[in-house]
Order: sequence, then structure tokens, then C-alpha cells
Amino acid sequence: MTDAVERDLGSMLDDLCRTTTTASFARSRGDASESPTRPGGCRITCPPGAPFAFLDLRRWDDDGIGIVDVTLRSGAEQPTWARLRERFGPFEELDPLEGADPRFAATWAGPPESGADALVIVTVDAGVVTGITLRRDPRRVPPSS
Repeated sequence: MTDAVERDLGSMLDDLCRTTTTASFARSRGDASESPTRPGGCRITCPPGAPFAFLDLRRWDDDGIGIVDVTLRSGAEQPTWARLRERFGPFEELDPLEGADPRFAATWAGPPESGADALVIVTVDAGVVTGITLRRDPRRVPPSS
């Protein structure tokens, strides 16, 4: 994984934690259109030279849970599982999905001024990263007694 991939993924995680709606996240990342893979969602086409090709977003509003599926750019250097674990771990294995490659998740603490943290979900096949999904999780203040 190149330093550019690592920086862009870290920056995207911070942006995801800071933004409270799909629209505000999309504005920070580029032009959005309808997603062909997330019904009702939107797709951001990353600019040439960016380490990722597309970001497919499940829409969220009002400081809700957000989902970003990251499509790796074909032909670009791919993030390695070892480097992702080193930079964004520790990861825990998730319950398996029938017929799917193993998935692992790690928590990303959002910036202190943000209202959310994120979960980095990585799909791995024989040590090769085959997918990255980011989930925005709002911090909830427990009700006072």
C-alpha cells in the first residue's frame, strides 16, 4: 500500500466522521451521481490519479449511520492486508457470510470535534484485500438519569 493510499483512506475516514449527511460527505470528495451498486445511493467518481476508482454511498441524513463502499482502482498499487492491519488495526474477524470471503473490522476513532467514529471493514481472500467498506457510526450520548 502506498503512502498516498494510506493518506487518502485516513482522510476519507476523518471526513466521514465529521460529516452528518451524504451530501456533505460527497461535496468533500467530488461529484456524485446515482450508484449502480447501491439502490437509492450515490456514486462519487474519484479523480484520475486518486488511489480509488469509485465510492458508492448508502444515503444518510441527520447524523445517521453512513456506508461507503470503496472500489480500488484497477492497475493501481493495491493496499496490502499487512499494511492495513498495521495502519488501521487491530482488526477482528466478523461472522462469515455464506459464500463470501472472510471479513475483518477495526474501529477508527474520529477526530475529537467530530460526532462519529468509523468502522473499517476489509474483505480478504488468501491474504489479498478484495474490498474495503467504511461505516460511519454516530457517537450517542447516553440518556442522563
